[in-house]
Amino acid sequence: MGAGLAIVDSACEIFRDTKPYKQNPILLSLLNSLLRPYHCTVAEERLVAGSNLDYATMAVHLMDRLQARGSLEGTDLVVLAQYLPNLHPLRITTSHLMHKYGLRGTAFALSEREDAIAYVALKVIRQYLRSRQYRRAVLLVMDQNTIPYDSPDFASIKPENCGVALVLELSSGDGQKRFLENSTESLAERDLGTTLNDRLEDIIRRHGLARDRLSVIANARWYNRWENRNGYDCRILVTNEEYLSASPFITYFTGKCGDDNIIFFHLDTDFKLHKAVLMSGKRSEMVNDHGRSMH
Repeated sequence: MGAGLAIVDSACEIFRDTKPYKQNPILLSLLNSLLRPYHCTVAEERLVAGSNLDYATMAVHLMDRLQARGSLEGTDLVVLAQYLPNLHPLRITTSHLMHKYGLRGTAFALSEREDAIAYVALKVIRQYLRSRQYRRAVLLVMDQNTIPYDSPDFASIKPENCGVALVLELSSGDGQKRFLENSTESLAERDLGTTLNDRLEDIIRRHGLARDRLSVIANARWYNRWENRNGYDCRILVTNEEYLSASPFITYFTGKCGDDNIIFFHLDTDFKLHKAVLMSGKRSEMVNDHGRSMH
């Protein structure tokens, strides 16, 4: 399976600040141009009523915390994972961050995978780091609540301003909190219930996870399709859809998971199952297939 991704440092925040809306004809023209292929126009009243926090503004708060702890040293890859397009596309978030923090390397944003984008980003970062051309990556998973157009998709969901920053390196071995697995597969809708049970059992068996030291973080779509939800003694945490793409990590940082091993599950609208396994790094919390402790 190859080396996993170790979490060197992290920062997480739900932002409650607001910025007053200032009309910008250039920005409005650009947004309308971007929305035109989707038969939408800017709903300026949303901007007037919104908090108007863009990704760069929120990302700087997270990056400042990482910099203060010295965790940005050696960073040569910055990846922004976003569900919604940036509120202020006149400023390229990743380029702004590279310049502000004096980083050298590669920076880009990933989108177009809706609220599963964080799982896609983890796979992309792992491939970059495994190429050995990059040493350390910062993954930013950002969401915003000011949507400058009318969207039926968000009529019942009010997104939050939130963000998570993960400093990632290739794992050097045990003792690190690390992602050992991150994969995606397409599932048949008619067999979803039993398939989800099988996938959970398979991950527990292959990684030797002790159920009483395991937490499962999953979105509501996965949880509602899971047939054996009462058959496990592990902690089950369902993500809050208002946090959109950052929801699995917001749940992880606020869900009192402690040092447990974590299985992340995300079922998207196309019935693709995204999976990630985050190990605590403590060997005493892992058991093998025969139930004996591994020391």
